Amino acid sequence: MRKQAMSGLGYAGLMMILASLSCLMGCGGGDDDSPATTTTVVTNVVNGVIQTNVVVVTNAPAADPVAPAAAVLDVSGEWNGPLIPEAGESGHLELDLDQNGNAVIGQFFMTPDGIHGQVGTVNGVLNGAHLVLTLTVNGVPTQMTLDGQVNAAATAYTGTWDFTGGDSGTFALQK
Repeated sequence: MRKQAMSGLGYAGLMMILASLSCLMGCGGGDDDSPATTTTVVTNVVNGVIQTNVVVVTNAPAADPVAPAAAVLDVSGEWNGPLIPEAGESGHLELDLDQNGNAVIGQFFMTPDGIHGQVGTVNGVLNGAHLVLTLTVNGVPTQMTLDGQVNAAATAYTGTWDFTGGDSGTFALQK
């Protein structure tokens, strides 16, 4: 039967197949030779009818799932809020911060006991939302470390603090 169907095609059927193939392989403005696509032509004779299926596959490389770079939080600006010691009276802290990438510098004003103030410099590092600042009191070999988390909007900074003398506690600063 297959032999009869093929012989029934004759010259016209063979020409139709060749014309289809030449159009598929020769059309497309020169882009069909690109290694980025593969064209497959499958021709079958079923019950005396020629069926031609053309499949064009783009061989594009799989996209690497690269996550966008995480945005660095902007902690620059003025921050203030309470210093709450483990023992004793609460104080108040004001920071004026500048940021360059993950490096943070600035100035501070602190009233640890609500009466007299101390001023000094701020140096720190922001790693994601984790911000560690070292406050150095002007003219005194005293440092205070703030270690905490900045919220996603960069409007709240909370954590723990400790002085190089033993005092420690918590803080909650707002921008």
